[in-house]
Amino acid sequence: MSQQSPSPYQTPSPASAPVAAPPGEAASPRPTGVTVFGILSIVLGTFALLGGLASIFVMVLAAFVQLGPNPALELMRDSVAYQIFYGVLMAGNLAFSVVLIVAGIGMLRCQPWSRPLSVIYAVYSILAAVIATAGHIFFALGPMLEQGGEPTPADVMGFVGGLVGGCFGLIYPIALLIYCRRPATIAWFETCRR
Repeated sequence: MSQQSPSPYQTPSPASAPVAAPPGEAASPRPTGVTVFGILSIVLGTFALLGGLASIFVMVLAAFVQLGPNPALELMRDSVAYQIFYGVLMAGNLAFSVVLIVAGIGMLRCQPWSRPLSVIYAVYSILAAVIATAGHIFFALGPMLEQGGEPTPADVMGFVGGLVGGCFGLIYPIALLIYCRRPATIAWFETCRR
């Protein structure tokens, strides 16, 4: 029995034709981790954006209205360098909160660019946390201690709270970085390109 060559006018049978995923969709179902990180990126990015805007509002308000005794605001009011440092840090955080939201939407839509964008966000967040901590020690804690006397319990608690909050703030970027660098995650996002 001889095999016939397929006719160029004949529609290939479903078993012989590879099924390509539509653009923007992976050939395999989206992993649960991609869904979880996509949703968390959107939610946390939105909170970061709103929190950053609220922070800017308070800083502008503090420039015109006395909000009560606040050693950190008083130090910032007296130091142009601290104001510039904080402003640059806030601008970067606002920009990267938008990056996080966009990356989360991209993850949920199976966009290949969302994984490297998430990695960029995570690296920025880790570096920004280290720089922010060093800057606050240099601009805030150092001058408070130089003023003489013992720091008040409120000063100590504010500083400790900032450090603890900064450490908790590193959990998500580190987890996102680890997940996005996993070979299985990279391989799944590669299927989104096809």
